[in-house]
Amino acid sequence: MHFFSPANIMKLVEIVKGANTSSETTARVAAMTKRLRKVGVVVGNCDGFVGNRMLASYTDEAGIMLEEGLDPPAIDGPVRDFGMPMGPFQMGDLAGNDITWRVRKGKGTYNPEKNFADALCDMGRYGQKTQAGWYKYDPKVGRGRMPLPDDDLYAQLADFRSRQPKVNRTSAAATADEVAERCFFPLVNEGFRLLEEGIARTPADIDVIYVYGYGWPAWRGGPMHWAVHQEGLRSLVQKMDAYRSKYEPNADVAERYSYDYRWTPCSLLRAAAAALPEATDDADLNAFMRAYRKGSKL
Repeated sequence: MHFFSPANIMKLVEIVKGANTSSETTARVAAMTKRLRKVGVVVGNCDGFVGNRMLASYTDEAGIMLEEGLDPPAIDGPVRDFGMPMGPFQMGDLAGNDITWRVRKGKGTYNPEKNFADALCDMGRYGQKTQAGWYKYDPKVGRGRMPLPDDDLYAQLADFRSRQPKVNRTSAAATADEVAERCFFPLVNEGFRLLEEGIARTPADIDVIYVYGYGWPAWRGGPMHWAVHQEGLRSLVQKMDAYRSKYEPNADVAERYSYDYRWTPCSLLRAAAAALPEATDDADLNAFMRAYRKGSKL
């Protein structure tokens, strides 16, 4: 059972079914989840399960935009305008930036000379708990939870960027819509990849995970519903191809953020975009997906 923090508030539980987990065990855990008045979603086993594996694509793209020259408020703002309760840098400050910092140290990818997020934590700026992260926090303002822009930090960030190779060949500033789409398109692509692999069973399961576990605006129906019914899969693939070309970073940044992996539409997404009409209903999408991915892990 994968609970979401803070577990006494968040309703979502990912019920992880491994290769040798019996149906009886899965049913018992689902019943226990219901008794706890939580919302359970059965998922397969992989690094990050479903929700956090998708989230990595979202935060990685935010990291690239940070290196391109956008400060945290310029990225968090469009994401909030989209309907999310907070942007990726606010989320990091709330959860604790030191969590992923320690993970990078454990994996041997810690590099404060190349990754400002590592330099940030080296300064002791872990987020709300230290009253400083990507933003600063004042105990007298919003009980210490209101993110306040920190011009001194952003000056340090500008200096950091000046010592790095140019991220990409474009000098055009991303619009607010582009900022939001660049965060969410790789997230959706990873969702389709999880469906292709059988780690997630249906698009609706992913939508439930994101509405109940990550604050996705319910009126948009979840990231997969948004991609299929509001953005449109053909439009999504076309924009992903265009953004990949326009914002392709240098080789160092591309490797650190797995850029090609994030921005190459997975096989299932490309196939669905080519085969299904824009007005596809959920039943048709599910039928297409089942036919496409024979041999599901779930």
